[in-house]
Amino acid sequence: MSEILDDNQFVTFEIEEEIYAIDVFKIREILEVPVITKVPGMPEMMRGIINIRGDVVPVFDLKQKFGGVKTEFEEGTAIIVTELKKDGEAIPVGLLADV
Repeated sequence: MSEILDDNQFVTFEIEEEIYAIDVFKIREILEVPVITKVPGMPEMMRGIINIRGDVVPVFDLKQKFGGVKTEFEEGTAIIVTELKKDGEAIPVGLLADV
């Protein structure tokens, strides 16, 4: 799941047979897929929200964003929780991917 490149560590995941990576220091946690609550009126690539210890975290489907089809939940499917910066504030975001 992770590789060492130039003393940096990355978590790798696959979307439509292409490999992507995120620096391990940018990842808060990796979760098995919990119940995802759908939110009406959101773009299709936003699968819904999850609750992580009181934080409401939006979950985005990277396969749908880059490949056009929804991720099917199967063994190896997980949510990579990372953060996006908006107006100087860190906002948790879940990325649905096969790890």
